[in-house]
Amino acid sequence: MGPLLFIIYINDIDDQINSRLLKFADDTKIYFKVNSPENIERLREDLCKLVSWSKEWQMLFNVEKCKVMHLVMIIFMLVILWMVIDYK
Repeated sequence: MGPLLFIIYINDIDDQINSRLLKFADDTKIYFKVNSPENIERLREDLCKLVSWSKEWQMLFNVEKCKVMHLVMIIFMLVILWMVIDYK
């Protein structure tokens, strides 16, 4: 499949997705700020929609190349650490 045909083929992948989606060549990244149980469910629904899309169009994701990245703010832990150090 040529590059232009591939782009046309996957162009609708993010039509029903509420999260942010990045596409580059044959890579797809989904990301969303999760700070509540509702946001967790929203991201889960978007992942299910992506899986449904991939099955419908017979373009399955390579699960061996899939990665998850968690970015966490640790301000609360730093405040506790500061309190323990300052308390001595």
